Amino acid sequence: MPGGLFVWLDRQDRPIDPVLFARITDGLGHRGSDGFREWQSGCFALAQHHLHVSPHAGFCPAASQDGRLQVLLDGRLDHRHRLGAELGLNPALYSDPELVLAAYRRWGDSWIEHVDGSVAAVVVDLARRRMVASRDELGLVPLYYHVAPELILLASEPSVLLRHPAVGKALDHRWLSYYFGCFSSAVRERTPFEQVKALLPGQSLCWEPDQVSFLFARGRLGRSRLRFRTDREYADRFRELLVASIADLTAGYERVGIMLSGGMDSCPVACLTADLFRRTGQRLTAYSWSLDGFPDADETVQIRTCAAHAGIASESFPADDLWSLPEPVAWPTDLNTPVSNAYLKLFIALYERASADGCRILLQGTFGDQLYPQGWALADALSDGEFALAAGEFSRLRRCHGLGALPYLPEVRRPLKRLLHIRTLKGPRPPKWLSPLAADVLNFGTWPPAAERHPRPDQFLALLGPDVFDLRVGFGCEQTRRGVYRCDPYHEWDLIDFMLSLPAYQCERLGQTKYLAREAMRGYMPESLRTRPRGSLLNSFFDAGFERSRDPIRRFLTRPECTWMRYLNRDFLIRALSEGIPNTDREKVLIWMALAYELWLERIESELGVDGRGVW
Repeated sequence: MPGGLFVWLDRQDRPIDPVLFARITDGLGHRGSDGFREWQSGCFALAQHHLHVSPHAGFCPAASQDGRLQVLLDGRLDHRHRLGAELGLNPALYSDPELVLAAYRRWGDSWIEHVDGSVAAVVVDLARRRMVASRDELGLVPLYYHVAPELILLASEPSVLLRHPAVGKALDHRWLSYYFGCFSSAVRERTPFEQVKALLPGQSLCWEPDQVSFLFARGRLGRSRLRFRTDREYADRFRELLVASIADLTAGYERVGIMLSGGMDSCPVACLTADLFRRTGQRLTAYSWSLDGFPDADETVQIRTCAAHAGIASESFPADDLWSLPEPVAWPTDLNTPVSNAYLKLFIALYERASADGCRILLQGTFGDQLYPQGWALADALSDGEFALAAGEFSRLRRCHGLGALPYLPEVRRPLKRLLHIRTLKGPRPPKWLSPLAADVLNFGTWPPAAERHPRPDQFLALLGPDVFDLRVGFGCEQTRRGVYRCDPYHEWDLIDFMLSLPAYQCERLGQTKYLAREAMRGYMPESLRTRPRGSLLNSFFDAGFERSRDPIRRFLTRPECTWMRYLNRDFLIRALSEGIPNTDREKVLIWMALAYELWLERIESELGVDGRGVW
């Protein structure tokens, strides 16, 4: 049950100011159009907006019969039958929040270790004078907090916490340095705001009157190592898990939409969903856009091929005029983060079309790219004794990169490091485009303990990492404003556990990307799409908008009040903005990031009272 939650705990047992409480919770109105619930008792005040996109959403907050236990839940539980079996309950009779309440009664603070799903939850236990706020290990649903001697605040968005006068409005310059350095996954618990922190995946904040403590759940994902006998078994299991995820997400909905492109992420979801719905009687509609003026970015032919093969309705709208940056100063921004999607107007138009058709959930395949490890095939083949496969992979690397480059390739160095048990993280050098001040604050540290235990730590962080802005907060507000919710079948507990547990050579083999999905979809997808090397990219569409708006972008970013040069090398960016100089993709991205940052800064200054231009 997506939505937005807010919790206010006064640690000095003072009553909650109802006027201020109402003003703060108004900041979550866009997170759920289906209802608002609040509860207050002494020094506690809880509120939740919610969007009913789950048959098991129930009402929030859920409460025990005597009212001494209260639960707020954002997200949804997977595999409710497993949890019900552990609790001795029939899950069909309970909502998700009610199951969380029962799990807390059974296991106390460690309840999150027994739950599968994407959830952030707060449990208030008045009888024991305790509060426990938890995030699951998948980490898709965010939760932010501010802890001070006089109060504790928790919310689904950072900007909501800044509405409280006790929360300082200073920016976190280290977070912004990572943002401009393109290392956002390294920020851990930081947010763009200095006094607002993010609860990490698998982490809980526990309050008692005399202390605040943090604890981590025991990691359960990716702890086993799978070794099937044949490639076919891996492919069949992948498809079974994906179908089970689709069935769970779409149960109870007569009409479902899917955001369809022509690649190996959304097309498998469309074909498998259509096959499932032929048995259940549900209706699936594919939504997409056409870019007739940008043939390199247009996938209309592939989308129609997939929809026709799957036998599903397909709706497409012309989008040539929704190019990036038509009016830079009017680009939609999010209060919570400067992270911005250059194709946001395309998505907004798609959300509005699906919502008008009565779709509450939109399937997508965005997370498909993150499932696959990169550059571990040789290491895993050697570890598993698949020497013929290892020899083929080594020969491919030699052909692609040359014999002299082999000692420097991560793919070749990783088997040696694994043999010698070398598990250090050497952070990259600060990129040349950062200012000296920003480069100086970068600190990559070491792998988190859970990632350190996994044989492919970078894949573990890609799937379970702390960076949630671009997954939920940064882009999520626009969908819930329109009454729809994007669901990704690839972001599912069993499927992620499976991908973390199998050998990397099942994912990428001899240069063929997404090998596992391609094998799993034999006979289920059109061969022209299943064997297609790579889908079309929207680069040319972005490039067109960039070139058309180069002059207004340059004028906007060279205003005296701009502060992007605190983080970016000024000469580097000014040169990139000059007329007649062809730009690399990296330069265009950095210009976009600087523009998004300045637009975001103007908005948070006017709406949240943030002072973003003071001395660093």
